[in-house]
Amino acid sequence: MNILLITDSFYPEISGISTVAESITELLIERDHKVTVCTNRYKKTLNLPNVNYVQMNLYSKPLWLPTYTVSLLKLNYDIYDQIIINGTSAVIVAGLVLGKKILSKSIVLVHGFEVEWVYESSTLASKFLQYRLMHHRALKYCKSIITVSEFYKTKFISRSKLFYLKDKIKVSHIGIDFNIFHSDKNVEVQKRLKELAKDRDILISVSRIVEKKGYFNMLNAFKKIVDRNNNLVWIIVGDGPYKRVLDEKIKEYGLQDNIYMLGAIERYDLRYYYSGANCFWLLSDYDENLPLVYLEAQACGIPAIGWNKGGVVETISSESGFLVNTIEECVDIIADKKYCNKKRNDILKFAFTFQKDSFIKATIDDKGNIYVATGMLGVVQKFNKNGDFIKSILIKDDIDMIKNERDGIHVYAGKFDYTDYHITEKKIIEKEISETDLDHIKSGPNELVIGNFWIFKGKITIQKQQNCSDNRRRRNWKLM
Repeated sequence: MNILLITDSFYPEISGISTVAESITELLIERDHKVTVCTNRYKKTLNLPNVNYVQMNLYSKPLWLPTYTVSLLKLNYDIYDQIIINGTSAVIVAGLVLGKKILSKSIVLVHGFEVEWVYESSTLASKFLQYRLMHHRALKYCKSIITVSEFYKTKFISRSKLFYLKDKIKVSHIGIDFNIFHSDKNVEVQKRLKELAKDRDILISVSRIVEKKGYFNMLNAFKKIVDRNNNLVWIIVGDGPYKRVLDEKIKEYGLQDNIYMLGAIERYDLRYYYSGANCFWLLSDYDENLPLVYLEAQACGIPAIGWNKGGVVETISSESGFLVNTIEECVDIIADKKYCNKKRNDILKFAFTFQKDSFIKATIDDKGNIYVATGMLGVVQKFNKNGDFIKSILIKDDIDMIKNERDGIHVYAGKFDYTDYHITEKKIIEKEISETDLDHIKSGPNELVIGNFWIFKGKITIQKQQNCSDNRRRRNWKLM
């Protein structure tokens, strides 16, 4: 497929929107899709070969809207099979610029800023320029809406009052790429951390340095922690407008020998710093949607601490870290080094449930051919029993389930009305089915789910498959 990704930010910018955009692009490239990224600023990376880029020359406030609009008006949307719109500003402008036909082949990603910035905003610009109207139009006519946490889906629907969109909004956790985030050592980074720590335990935080990320409250908490246990250092990774203020506060509190701000670090090098630390903590004031930094840290084998609210609760388990309700609770955990009680295997086990490919359904036909269904894109990819790519099969709806029935492979898809797509050797036979029919089909024993697989350069490698619907017939197998 030829896919256009319109995104507010992209690599090398460090932000949740940028991370999601990069992850989606990498996933699509691995599956042999052709991708064009349309963004304001980008840097080509070896990790994303064969990506086309369209540079948008956007101005900052107050001219972002007209320059964004002009940039999107220049694009030829007819050449793309699918469009992904990532970021609040991108969705607003898409609602203004794109026609219903183009929006009908578009997937909108909502991240967590829409409620406050669009639907509840009282600013003159928001009201005068009708951000809500434009954003709502994009959601109304797009193919589907994706959010990355149950928390934000509930929050968005209730506070935007767009209750009719409930069934159109799908939750799809953005997985962690274990090729990037895993326990790993780097000699230079180890040496650097050892010099800073001086045999003390290392706490680490990674984010943009902005006031709402909670750094002022964390600084006050850390002062209390050090008063009780001075055998700790705090490493802060990131950059942003609050960095200078935070640095001054650190000096004012006399904590220069306990807190070190390292600035921005390449995403692909973060695992060395996570792996060299003892615990990750971040007490953000935002109602975070699905903050990936907690998962990245846990994927590298260290426990995480965060507020017991918002999407953070979906990223930390009782076995992998701590969800705290008060600053005092956090101070006790760190000062008493309770994070040392978390077992590394439990941390990794939880993190692995967010593996990038673990949200994709798959099944096998009677000849051993593998069918991998990507629900977000409405695509089924067929591989032979040796893992070699055969072809892509385009399904026109969001895929709910794929099964090997007696008469062959069936894909069940839809948003409000459901369709049974029967894949035969020569054609796809479509049949409308009811929600009751779908519930009956789901109760059958033949749905197979692949648990740990990688698609790279047209080849699939599968480590494990389970029949999750019938424990009596559960089996494991390997394909190399």
